[in-house]
Amino acid sequence: MVVFSAKRNCKATALGGSRARGNHTLQSDVDMGIYYQPGKPPDLLCYRVPLPHPILHPSGYRYR
Repeated sequence: MVVFSAKRNCKATALGGSRARGNHTLQSDVDMGIYYQPGKPPDLLCYRVPLPHPILHPSGYRYR
């Protein structure tokens, strides 16, 4: 979340859903809100960041 907050025009971020509640599973998605300055939406492509590790399916399938 810190990576997102450091981006230009991003004022705050919020984590929601099952991950925020702490009851997520391997199949859960990530619900995240990005708050920005009115009239200055961030370039969403600037939020593409490398993951610290590959995402693996429980079967061993590697997502790309």
